[in-house]
Amino acid sequence: MRKAVADSGSKGTVDGMAVNVGNKDARAQFLDMIKSKHGRIDVLVPNAAVSTHFGDQLGISEKAYDKLWDLNVKSTFFLIKECKEMMTASGEGGNICVVSSVTA
Repeated sequence: MRKAVADSGSKGTVDGMAVNVGNKDARAQFLDMIKSKHGRIDVLVPNAAVSTHFGDQLGISEKAYDKLWDLNVKSTFFLIKECKEMMTASGEGGNICVVSSVTA
């Protein structure tokens, strides 16, 4: 992530952390790290997607569909919800760019 900033010629800094957004405890650890280091979130890019079935979409099992929905939609929603307080802490709000799979 720092290399991307360096390569762009930007004078800014960037921090990042790989987070399993499907895991509530991992999301909490991520938010604790952000809060302790920065106190707020200006930009959030949840980039999570999983494809649990290939082929005819009507052939998907319920278990595979639940995993797809839980990661691609539900966990991203809750991450955004859990970030709301830190995104509005400055009074200026923040920006969110959701990246996911086409099935989400």
